[in-house]
Amino acid sequence: MPRKYDLGRRAAAAEQTRRRIVDATVALHAEQGIVATTYKDIAQRADVGVGTVYNHFPAVDDLVAACGRQLRETTRPPDPARIATRRSRPARLEALVTEVFAWYERYPSEATARIGGVLNSGI
Repeated sequence: MPRKYDLGRRAAAAEQTRRRIVDATVALHAEQGIVATTYKDIAQRADVGVGTVYNHFPAVDDLVAACGRQLRETTRPPDPARIATRRSRPARLEALVTEVFAWYERYPSEATARIGGVLNSGI
């Protein structure tokens, strides 16, 4: 008797692989920059073959866009609506600075952590 094919399980496995690739790419971009990150680096970090990375993301632009979507979801960038509701210019500026600092604290990058530390130090 032939084995039953389960498209749902296969789709879930493909999504999990895709997520590992994006997670690995985000981490590598934070560590060494976008330009210095290769598909080979990503494959090693995600524990997949280089061909698998190309299969999910044939173009670098597709991979960078996926990373951007993930970062927007996880770090919640500053919300212009929260700033625009302030009446005075100083209040809007204060809201902007508060939003940007909060975003830096949520952003998973060593570089932004260093920047946030400098900014929060009162310098």
